[in-house]
Amino acid sequence: MRTCLGCRERHSKWVLIRLCRTGETLAVDSSGQAPGRGAYICAKMECWEAARRKRALQRALRLPAGVPVPDRVAGLVEGMISNSTPETGWRPDQGQEEVLSRS
Repeated sequence: MRTCLGCRERHSKWVLIRLCRTGETLAVDSSGQAPGRGAYICAKMECWEAARRKRALQRALRLPAGVPVPDRVAGLVEGMISNSTPETGWRPDQGQEEVLSRS
């Protein structure tokens, strides 16, 4: 069980979207097993917006002060959320791992 950064509810890690940081790279980890520091978010737009507003992702991923989540990563997460269903949430077979540089 993992905690969503937006709503702070506990869910199975397989229904959450995982973002991970390895060095200078942020990635959306669809496998749930990529190396690096991870943070989880529900497949709900409200949770994503709350986590961004509270800067919870930056703290959880230990990003340097003032570094926002890149727009490309945000767009990928928002696309995954829009493709999820309320009954099942997001599933790893709905997307593939995509690594995006912070630059």
